[in-house]
Amino acid sequence: MARGVLYVRSLYPGDIDVQEKKFFEMAVDGSLGVILVNRHIVALSINDFRNGIEIVNEGERRVPKLKVQITTIDQNLSLFDGSPDRLLCLLDYTRLDYRHGRAFSEILIAFEIAETETIGDKELEFHNAVLEKFIRLYRHVSRDVSILMPDRLLRDKPISMVSAIPYSKEELQISVKERLRQPRALQFGVKRLDFTEFAKYLPKTNSEPEANTLAIEARLSTGLPCDESYDGLLRAFEELAVNENPKWALLDAFMVLELAAARFINEAKIAKGVSKKKLEEFHRDIGISYMLNVDLPLFLFPLSEKERQTIQEADAVRRTRNKVVHAGGVVSKEEALHAINAASNLLDLLKSRPASPETNSASGGL
Repeated sequence: MARGVLYVRSLYPGDIDVQEKKFFEMAVDGSLGVILVNRHIVALSINDFRNGIEIVNEGERRVPKLKVQITTIDQNLSLFDGSPDRLLCLLDYTRLDYRHGRAFSEILIAFEIAETETIGDKELEFHNAVLEKFIRLYRHVSRDVSILMPDRLLRDKPISMVSAIPYSKEELQISVKERLRQPRALQFGVKRLDFTEFAKYLPKTNSEPEANTLAIEARLSTGLPCDESYDGLLRAFEELAVNENPKWALLDAFMVLELAAARFINEAKIAKGVSKKKLEEFHRDIGISYMLNVDLPLFLFPLSEKERQTIQEADAVRRTRNKVVHAGGVVSKEEALHAINAASNLLDLLKSRPASPETNSASGGL
């Protein structure tokens, strides 16, 4: 067995604003890793709307080639950010093709491995833990939320390149910290490449244009809005479908329905003569359970069976949310999806129904 050090190189999306070649020591589960930002790089990104890739036969080989060779842009607008050396983009206004720079940070992570000839998932999992810890720490101290956490990278997932170096006898006599910081000549090879990353840029394979078109037409025919109050539901569904985090999906959906219920009830009370000052004075005394089980049935009286069920499903989301927040409960994908649908149905109900005039009180404010 050849004990040694594994270097993992990746190009991380964004400009991680720390000094280059500055080592940071990160301990994970009792093991030490060192991480540094080796270089800040601006890559050229090209959007060429008249181009494409075609496969051509060259003897027995099938070779991918560009349909149109990339050349300089003849008719262009050069856009700068205010300084002459920071080009934002080149825009070809005859075709609307454009080329622009994108910031990346070259990250190196080094840590010890027991066998330099065998690199498996265990080693890459340690690398991922060190990277996540570093990015979280950087985001916290810098408040630079333009740098996304590794599990939030929906595009440009870093390609892992590795170089394994066995220790010499002399290196085994010095400390782990010193060994990991030794200058070395490194030759990297690609260890892991997720090809599904590139599929995200192509047209959908499970396309449903007819169903989506009909759904839009059906929604428009109801006259119900789909305004910014629904945006939270999209964030919740993104947590579920993209980030695979049912807990946050449910919590986001709950916040949507809680806000919608509180806003509807406050507007209904103001319309019936309650002053805004009184509502602000007592709003902390009225919980979401009271709003769903008392206020909404009162202001929406009379309720159809379907509308009553909509409120009951929203109340079920409240109970699940309490289980998660107060008892550390686990949320299933089914529970999260139910919460999103329940919040959507409640929003639709409150958008479609004015407060019932039968609850009118005597004229005059409180």
